[in-house]
Amino acid sequence: MKLCIIALLIGLFQPSWSCPEGCTCRAGLVRCVGESLTKIPIEDIPFDTVQLSLDDNFLTSLRPSDFRNLSNLEILSLSDNDISVIDENTFTDLTKLIELRLNENKLTSLPQNIFASTPLETLSLRQNSFVGLPNGIFSSLGKLQNVDLRENPFSCDCVTEWLREWIANNSAIVTRPDLIVCDHPPSLNGKQISLLSKDQFICAAPNFTASPAQTTVRTTLSLTLPCSATGRPPPAFTWRRNNQTLTSDDRITIQDTGSLVISSVLHEDDGLYQCTASNIEDTVTTPTVRITVEELTCFDGLLTSAHETDVDCGGPYCKPCNHSQACKADRDCRDTLLCLGPHQLKSKLLYISKADALYETCANETKAPELIETRLRNAWIAREEPFPNLDASANMETIVTELKDELAAQFKAPLRIFKNVKISSFERQIKAPLLQIEFELDHDSDTDTADDTRANLETIVHEGNLLGTLSLKDGSYKFLVTL
Repeated sequence: MKLCIIALLIGLFQPSWSCPEGCTCRAGLVRCVGESLTKIPIEDIPFDTVQLSLDDNFLTSLRPSDFRNLSNLEILSLSDNDISVIDENTFTDLTKLIELRLNENKLTSLPQNIFASTPLETLSLRQNSFVGLPNGIFSSLGKLQNVDLRENPFSCDCVTEWLREWIANNSAIVTRPDLIVCDHPPSLNGKQISLLSKDQFICAAPNFTASPAQTTVRTTLSLTLPCSATGRPPPAFTWRRNNQTLTSDDRITIQDTGSLVISSVLHEDDGLYQCTASNIEDTVTTPTVRITVEELTCFDGLLTSAHETDVDCGGPYCKPCNHSQACKADRDCRDTLLCLGPHQLKSKLLYISKADALYETCANETKAPELIETRLRNAWIAREEPFPNLDASANMETIVTELKDELAAQFKAPLRIFKNVKISSFERQIKAPLLQIEFELDHDSDTDTADDTRANLETIVHEGNLLGTLSLKDGSYKFLVTL
């Protein structure tokens, strides 16, 4: 029985000689400064600690459990962290706390009764993001001797008018009242709060200065929907998609200014969007706009002057085209759309390998080829370096002959290896007519040369020295080039 009681006491009461790893502890003083802490190591902090320094860490929030059993704590320093949220009961048990430093954090607000249980004499809230403080937050602090409110973006409006009067009446305990100034509205920017008149602290309902518009965006790309509004105090912004409230995460960001940023668009982002701005005076909402999401593939703008780039294809790793019905802009998108892998090819090419899976390489050409209705005859004439033997009256036999010479030169192969060279043209919905060149390598009569030519052809593709779409069917020596 005695052993059980001892074990229970050990579990309930922490020994005063413990110390968090990396910290220094001596005679009631614990210093955990610059230790990259993301949470307070309360299990290892001695219960008889009088002074606790947790400056220069990565703390983001404070809860009541963070300071349990520290009833002797008198001085607490939490400066230079990333604290943005503090629970209302965080300091409830710190009934001996006389000094609290929260400067250089990311606090935007505090609960009204957060300091009600503490006998604070010194309080530093300098260099945070306070637009205002709740009326009466200092009313329970009868022993307060020093308050630092400098370097906060205070809004001088009807909500913070009480602060003007409080600073003026308590200037003896306020650190440098002349440096506690208005951040907004612009007309009062930089003005000393305590010297302004009461009638200058007014409120105004939000008024939109920018709102989103209907747009179409491709998957994997980024999207910014503008939304901004004036107001006193500055309004808070929320966004809804299909009547569901959006929250910021790794992919979606609602900026302080109001705009919505989606870093990598997915099909699920398709829908109806609204931006809402609200403050103490009113809540206003923008008209609903439709955002349409389409599949991004290298077929987009394949034969236009707006040529694709590797980035447009989703970067070095393209994502699969989920289903053809999802590819609203690209009727020729296949179920399996993949990238070759990390690449920075100069040519605008696609080629087909195993199982007809499409693989893509995209380019940013300096000058797009002319696209004309009579491309079948004129495509080769319109080149920057036209074939000298071709003119508008050239017949098909002449065109094929010149084409075979060009293929042999480009692929660095003997003319005899090319057979069954054909040219055709077909209309493509929406986009311009395409020119297709079919040819075979004579593998039966010259196996080695055909193999070498095919290998050289793939090298030319990868080096970006061929413009067009090249189809390479696995195990075959038949080729199709689409221009």
